[in-house]
Amino acid sequence: MKYRFSFEKGNDGYNKIILPEEIKLIEYVFEDMESFGEPIFQSFVEKVVNKDSNYEGVSGNICSLEINRDFTTVSTEFFTSEMVDECKIETDELMLLILAWIDENKEQLQLN
Repeated sequence: MKYRFSFEKGNDGYNKIILPEEIKLIEYVFEDMESFGEPIFQSFVEKVVNKDSNYEGVSGNICSLEINRDFTTVSTEFFTSEMVDECKIETDELMLLILAWIDENKEQLQLN
């Protein structure tokens, strides 16, 4: 895995992923999944990683993902500040982070 990360217990019961500054924006992907109570982006990323699709686009409450074979662009738009933020991450690395997050939050997600 390219990026170092850790987990921190959140007030909502989830173990929150803590990422390095260069990909800090990616933490919103996990906040979105927490708000839905499931790994909503996993299947979209898997389709591209498994080469079932060349591109997938999906949005949650906080962020949008443009998933390509090499890189995924995660963007957020905060209407109060009228600011759009973007971050790119290798799609394989995003998949590994999602799997680590799922593993760390199995009990909360009730996944086996």
